[in-house]
Amino acid sequence: MANLGVNKSNIVPATTAATTAIGDKRPQPKVWMNVGYFSDDVDPETGEKMFVSVPLGIGVDTMDPAKKRGRNEQYNQLVDAKNELLEMIQKFAGTLDPGQDEMLLDLQVQVRRVHNVEEPTGANPHSSALSRLSFAIGSDAA
Repeated sequence: MANLGVNKSNIVPATTAATTAIGDKRPQPKVWMNVGYFSDDVDPETGEKMFVSVPLGIGVDTMDPAKKRGRNEQYNQLVDAKNELLEMIQKFAGTLDPGQDEMLLDLQVQVRRVHNVEEPTGANPHSSALSRLSFAIGSDAA
């Protein structure tokens, strides 16, 4: 297995309504990946720096691999790499004892905002023939 730059930490799994809402449909995650930082404060019980994570972790043990769609070779290679990363993290997590956590220092965090949805302006040329269909409600055809 590749060296993932592992160090001990005191990560606490995120458990919120959002993470448990799908509990009836999927198994509950037992392995969480959390994004955050170490504060200057020290945990009085362990003496270790406190890890401050965003409120919602990523359940990686119940995450399914992405599916390849289409014939775009570059995209399919990216999907393969994503699935290899997921499998690597899942295998690594399988080596942890219950309650144990590790820091994966080689991973990067990307924050991305999606593009705004552009609303079409003017008449839609593809919709103009819809009213001529025989089953259209209020149509004079038929």
